[in-house]
Amino acid sequence: MADTDMKSVNTALARLQSLDGRLMELDRQIGGIPGRRAAIEARLSEASGALEAAKGGAEADAATRRKLEREIEQIESERAKYLTQRASVKSNREFDALNAEIEQATERISAAEDRVLDLLERETENEGAIEHAGRALQAEESRSREDLGKLDAEQAAAEAERTETTGARNEAAAELGGKPLALYERIRRTRDGVAVVQLVNASCGGCYQAVPPQKVAETRSASKIVHCEYCGRILVKHEAAAS
Repeated sequence: MADTDMKSVNTALARLQSLDGRLMELDRQIGGIPGRRAAIEARLSEASGALEAAKGGAEADAATRRKLEREIEQIESERAKYLTQRASVKSNREFDALNAEIEQATERISAAEDRVLDLLERETENEGAIEHAGRALQAEESRSREDLGKLDAEQAAAEAERTETTGARNEAAAELGGKPLALYERIRRTRDGVAVVQLVNASCGGCYQAVPPQKVAETRSASKIVHCEYCGRILVKHEAAAS
């Protein structure tokens, strides 16, 4: 095959690799979008959960306070009953027993009232926590909408570019055709999708091993298809890879 034809083959191989490389980048980009989307949704869910937790805490405190207030009413009713009974007792023993019940009820009421006061003070804290969590959720909703919008646009652009690049890749493969294409595809399957690499300062751009001077000269002249002796990839000069 004439040198001119071989130069065209090397250029075509380099172009095909460039297109395949871009397709791999796009596939990685598109493949990573679901995870990035899930991370955004997780942020939003966390902010929503924080608000629900704040509301839940406030509701639990309010329920506890109402329960204590009912208990206080019940204990006060019992104490009132003991006070009434004490007025009519005949013996010191009965009097002392009722006094003990009254004292115990008074202590229970005092303890319950202290807890109610604590819960009333916490209402302000709970309201502040709910307000803070609400503002944080609103901010996160706005941020998430923006981030998801950008992600949707990025995905659409990447998918559109992938479609265009796939078309160009198929055309390049069809133009190359024959044994060069079969060779390229065989190497690409065994080398993580990279069959063609640049010659970089007399070294293979794939495995970074030094390339013998004769192969360096052959690669630069593009007079034949040159393989790296170590990794088997096709070597091309920088100009071919960039074209």
